[in-house]
Amino acid sequence: MATYGDGETDAFLAFLVPGPAEGPVPSGDMAEETAEARRMWLEKPPAGYGSPATPPVIAWGVNARADLLCWVIDEQDPRRWPVAVWSRGGLSWSVHGCGMLEYLVRLFRGEIDPMRADDDGVRRFVHVREAQRLLALGISPDTGEPNPYADMVGPPQPRLSQGD
Repeated sequence: MATYGDGETDAFLAFLVPGPAEGPVPSGDMAEETAEARRMWLEKPPAGYGSPATPPVIAWGVNARADLLCWVIDEQDPRRWPVAVWSRGGLSWSVHGCGMLEYLVRLFRGEIDPMRADDDGVRRFVHVREAQRLLALGISPDTGEPNPYADMVGPPQPRLSQGD
């Protein structure tokens, strides 16, 4: 978050923004999804993890299928927190024996979950402010093309000329 900020990758993966935390429950954008993840953990914990009174998960992302991407915070060292994914479609957890960075690298390479990429295999991260700017111009942040729905919501969008 410190380096790239709030945003999403290819309209597939949105990163949740942490807010100031008071105790073991996060705030900001993470709070609602973490509450959902903890509820799912209590109802159907992953194999080998049991069902502790306070589920050891913090949500950090949501994908296009509304799956929750979480850290399993059962270690003191955050660098050792594995990634757990709650599949809303499969109604099950999968715990990956790697941290967030390795998980993302494997995800973007298609080793974990096939993700849409452009023809060159490039996956784009779009900062939330850039997405808002593009939408205001009537451009889809996902494709870079004119947004065919731009005039359906809000005030008319400015038209771009060839040179823009």
